[in-house]
Amino acid sequence: MGEKTITITTTNKHKIVIKNELTWGELQTIQDEYVRNIDIDGDASMQSFSGEVMIKARNKAIETVVVSIDGKSDHILSTFYQLPQADGNEMMDKINSITQTYQDTEKKTK
Repeated sequence: MGEKTITITTTNKHKIVIKNELTWGELQTIQDEYVRNIDIDGDASMQSFSGEVMIKARNKAIETVVVSIDGKSDHILSTFYQLPQADGNEMMDKINSITQTYQDTEKKTK
C-alpha cells in the first residue's frame, strides 16, 4: 500500500509533508495513548484523566501524520515544536482533521 501524502506550505513558508489518511493501525497507536493512561473503575466510569495524556496523544499524532518538515524526516517532533506558533496551529488543525476522520465516518454509518 502506497503512502498518500500532501504537501502544505505554511503561513511562514515551511513545507510540511503529511499523510492525508492513516491506516487503522496508525490510528490505533494514537488512540492507545489515551486509553493507556486513563483509570477506569468497575462500573466503567473514568477515575482520572491527566493533561499529560492529551500531550502524549498529540505528540504521537504529530509523529504519525507528519512525514517531513522542510525536506527533513528526522526529529519530526522537535522540529515541529520549533515552528512559529501560527504554523504550528495551522498544522495541528490539519493533523486533528486527519486523526478525526475515522470518527466522523463511524458516526455517518450508524
